[in-house]
Amino acid sequence: EGELQENEGCIDPLACNFNPEASIDDGSCEYLELYAIIGSTTPDPLTSVDYFYSSTMGSSYVWQASNGAVTAGQGTASVTVVWGELGLASISVTEMSEDGCEGDMVMEEFNISSTSMTEISAESLSVYPNPASSFLIIKSDLLSSGNSVIKLIDSKGRLVLEDTLDKDNRLDVSGVANGVYFLSLINDQKVENLRIVIQK
Repeated sequence: EGELQENEGCIDPLACNFNPEASIDDGSCEYLELYAIIGSTTPDPLTSVDYFYSSTMGSSYVWQASNGAVTAGQGTASVTVVWGELGLASISVTEMSEDGCEGDMVMEEFNISSTSMTEISAESLSVYPNPASSFLIIKSDLLSSGNSVIKLIDSKGRLVLEDTLDKDNRLDVSGVANGVYFLSLINDQKVENLRIVIQK
């Protein structure tokens, strides 16, 4: 009498089915399966790249990018990332299952090393004046359906401006410093991108 009862179960706190009352590991621990991130590991500076991870029904996904910014798809198994200038960069994703189990982080690290500044093709996006000093006028087929958000990413991959357009489709950039930026127009999970210059 008085002896502690030893329970069998999963004793690894990192497992999905961790049993805090178990003291003997019975080999039943379950973990979220890890997959590779699919997408370019040789992006050019200031380019927009799509990345994909194996999708599990009910799971959500947390993405992070260094020397870059996730501009669309956060929470899902596929995202769009705008990369910064030359240097080290990384992208990572962590899966959270429907029942709250968090998987290990999966990360890809690489160098943004191209010396070419690739022009981004935009299906219908046009911006003028470019270079701009105080405002931009933006035209795109995406604007016709409303609910559009504009994001301005600097050469280090940092978000410097996020705003909606006024009735004249003008974006105020008077408070933005001189430099090369990446403009993303986001509407209903559709994204168009264009490189712009602020020059005062």
